[in-house]
Amino acid sequence: MMKLGALILACFTLSACTYQSLTKEQCLSGDWKGIGYQDGVLGQYPDRIVEHAEACADTGVRPDINAWQKGREEGLKYYCTEDNFYRLGINGYAIHYVCDKAKMPQLQKIYRQAYEQYDLQQKISSAQQQIRENEITLEKLKRGEMLTYKTETEARAELLRLQNQIWDLKQHIEQYQNSLQQAKLKE
Repeated sequence: MMKLGALILACFTLSACTYQSLTKEQCLSGDWKGIGYQDGVLGQYPDRIVEHAEACADTGVRPDINAWQKGREEGLKYYCTEDNFYRLGINGYAIHYVCDKAKMPQLQKIYRQAYEQYDLQQKISSAQQQIRENEITLEKLKRGEMLTYKTETEARAELLRLQNQIWDLKQHIEQYQNSLQQAKLKE
């Protein structure tokens, strides 16, 4: 099951598995149940079969809709799990509304909690990057490398602004980390 999760994560990361339809070889293989299973695991909508039919039109192969549907249903059993929705959220991916309506509220709740953690981690990373950039600029100003200011007063004002911005960003990071810690406790 872990290998399947890693495969799915790799597909989402590369985006190729989500949007690309079938190759000529896949069309000719005739493994419509397997193709349907892959589509189900990725949470593809039922109209995905139309894309496959279009992709296979030049080969003269027509999809076996029944086999594809059976495979997709099997794949959806994996897609529509709490673990998968957590994995999608924590990695910042969107979800597809293909699961049983009765299960969706709980799956969405898990997804939202995981996505909140992802979002906070992104905010922390962004603030840390901004601090690094500001610190580089600050050091250049201190060494006199950035002589684009007309007066010393302008340069000193920029130094003060950067120092204040760094302090503010560090405060934001601390708030984000506290929120992230609380979000993890909700799990």
